[in-house]
Amino acid sequence: MTDPQSVPPTAGRGVRRLIIAMDIEHYSRLPDFGQVYAQHVMSELLREAGQHGALERAQWDIQQQGDGELALLPPGIDEAGVITTLMRQVSSGLHRHNQRAAARLRMRIAVHEGLTYIADSGFAGDAVNTACRLRDAKEAKDALRNTENDVVLIVSERIYRDVICGDDSYDLPPAGFRETEVVMADKGFRAQAFIYAGRAAGARPAAEATPGEATAGAATRPAQPAAQGGSGSSFTFTGPTTVGDIAGRDVIKHSPAWPADRTRDE
Repeated sequence: MTDPQSVPPTAGRGVRRLIIAMDIEHYSRLPDFGQVYAQHVMSELLREAGQHGALERAQWDIQQQGDGELALLPPGIDEAGVITTLMRQVSSGLHRHNQRAAARLRMRIAVHEGLTYIADSGFAGDAVNTACRLRDAKEAKDALRNTENDVVLIVSERIYRDVICGDDSYDLPPAGFRETEVVMADKGFRAQAFIYAGRAAGARPAAEATPGEATAGAATRPAQPAAQGGSGSSFTFTGPTTVGDIAGRDVIKHSPAWPADRTRDE
């Protein structure tokens, strides 16, 4: 029988926290060294996200899970800022990594909040289980498979209503989320969730369109006046372009030295 004096004073006391559950896609298909490397990449991406505003990693309570991670964040944080920064930094980090890596890495991120507990063998509580089930849901896996993005975000209805809609940020607009029902009959689990997956697979930017598609698209757009002076180069913006950490991803430069049908990161 457990000696009551040996039980930590905080045991059994739930603390309401933001819960983040992450997973690397197809982790088990990687060779041994590939798994070690994937874990290192994920750890570095999350460390960098913390440095850029997603809360310093020293403030995260972390439970490592091999192909993923489960984290509890302290109460009273800017939840909208953390979620938005995390998605922005992980997305840009994976994009940079995958441009030079032999094997593409992709991730699913789930976010929920509720009462959490620190137990002897890890985190406990229904809210923790919910975050993990959202991350592992078929709907989240399908969303990642059907998008060209390297990361998808799935959030609980509570997070969507309170945080995503309440913040209404440019990076994670509420209209960009798709509502879905997650059902796991074998676990007795059913919940409404919202998925942000970015651009769907097959929705190519104008720079990658076929000549026929490009011509059809051009017919529906008003002509733009040519740039005057300078080197004679012009730029076409084919999609959302962020000035900051990522710039020029969707910019086409037209000049004699660079063909107009190619996209170049400036």
